[in-house]
Amino acid sequence: MAQPTVDSIMPSSGPTGARTLVDLRGSGFRLPPPPPADGPTTPLPPTVEVLVGGRRAEEVRVLTAERLTFLTPAHDAGPADVVVRNLADDGTPIPGEEATLPGGFKYVLPKLTVE
Repeated sequence: MAQPTVDSIMPSSGPTGARTLVDLRGSGFRLPPPPPADGPTTPLPPTVEVLVGGRRAEEVRVLTAERLTFLTPAHDAGPADVVVRNLADDGTPIPGEEATLPGGFKYVLPKLTVE
């Protein structure tokens, strides 16, 4: 497998409270195996892990080897590094298959409104 790269992230900011849907573009993301041709399917093990500010992202979906989506974890306000790691079949990171986008996502405090 190739070393992953991170080229862009949209949106590049979101609230501290988590669950912002992010679209990440790059290359070298490990694709999940194709589903079986017949019979019931079971949940596939993850093939990529995303960390935002050192915290694991939720619902990581590898759409192609160049695109994935995820939901951000909660984090304090400020910039956070985004790390993408390809995972082996046993769920452990594959040595050397990691990319980091320094300060790639900025957490912002939600605006408060007065009623």
